[in-house]
Amino acid sequence: MKEKAKYILVEEYIKNLISNGKLKNGDQLETEFQLAEKFNVSRLTVNKAISRLATEGIIDRIPGKGSFVKQSMFFADYKTVGSFSRYMTSQNRVPGSKLIEYKILNSKDIPIISNYLQLNNNDEIQYFVKVRTADGEPIAIITTYIPSKLVPSFDISVLSGSLYDYYDKMDLPRLKTKSKITAILSDDYLSKHLGIEKNTALLKHDHVTYTKDFIPLEYCVAIYIGNKYAYEIEENRIN
Repeated sequence: MKEKAKYILVEEYIKNLISNGKLKNGDQLETEFQLAEKFNVSRLTVNKAISRLATEGIIDRIPGKGSFVKQSMFFADYKTVGSFSRYMTSQNRVPGSKLIEYKILNSKDIPIISNYLQLNNNDEIQYFVKVRTADGEPIAIITTYIPSKLVPSFDISVLSGSLYDYYDKMDLPRLKTKSKITAILSDDYLSKHLGIEKNTALLKHDHVTYTKDFIPLEYCVAIYIGNKYAYEIEENRIN
């Protein structure tokens, strides 16, 4: 198996410090000289790693002063679409949730969503929209559609926490997820609820999650603030 390039190791080290909360907004990174010594690489290698992080919008480079964490950035494993609450807790952040809207829809009124969920006409769908936060800071707005025949009802208080914990209690395992990721710009609605300027870059993650017998459990549209949340993909190839 091919070893990772050394500059990538430096990048991952810095990203992990940020995602684990060991480096916070405004914190200064170790100097290029210190990082070069730590990884036993050239300063040119470290400079390449720092430059890439700056291009990604993760750090700011200030001439004569050094490199600083630009903002909180969360890196999730793309292969695992899991609980937002559990993920934030694992990053030593306090997860939060604000319910924006909740209602019961009829499948015939939203045929595209009904097709994703493999529903018949007049099947009921539970629909809700939440803003998810980390340490009180908006990270994402998530719209979820759940077939009522799988989850007939629940206390609205459930939506203030982890929905996946609730699925576990109902013995509804997540066995498969089909995803699509696109880049979009925020409109007035998204800007209002995420506290961002209009036309801010966002990461839109549509996915259908399947449970037992590969029955669709939910269709979800998660929209993340682009400079606060990212997916990491690692691919291993054996020749």
